[in-house]
Amino acid sequence: MSEPERTWFYLGKRSQPRGPFATEYMIRQCLSGRLGQNSLCWSAGMDDWQPVFTVPIFVAAIEKSKQIQGKIHFYCPCGNEVYAG
Repeated sequence: MSEPERTWFYLGKRSQPRGPFATEYMIRQCLSGRLGQNSLCWSAGMDDWQPVFTVPIFVAAIEKSKQIQGKIHFYCPCGNEVYAG
């Protein structure tokens, strides 16, 4: 049985929680620059809000996308290819 899709929230303008969002959506937001290194996110099971770029699933996707040169898609650790553009 596969693990259910995890949902995420992030703190928007004026520290207002936004979400829930799928993992792939959050990765696209990281890659587009809409979520920066100071952006905070949270998901069920986390103790507190964390910087997006310290969450392993986002770090792994961003690092993998840097390794794939000349392609418009990036790798999502959940097993899918996600289009960034």
